[in-house]
Amino acid sequence: MELTPEAHWGRRTVPNVFINRKHIGGHDDTMALNNNGKLVPLLIEASAITSSTSKTVVSA
Repeated sequence: MELTPEAHWGRRTVPNVFINRKHIGGHDDTMALNNNGKLVPLLIEASAITSSTSKTVVSA
């Protein structure tokens, strides 16, 4: 049996974003984390970026 994204994570749409194996959510959730200053620390903690890389501005 194959689980759909909705059955597995409670979401119908993609992308489903994961950081350090933790489900973050979809695009809107990821952008909300970014807009609230919480995305970069998660990425640094996961070694996905370095603190010097975090100076880049991301906008929708």
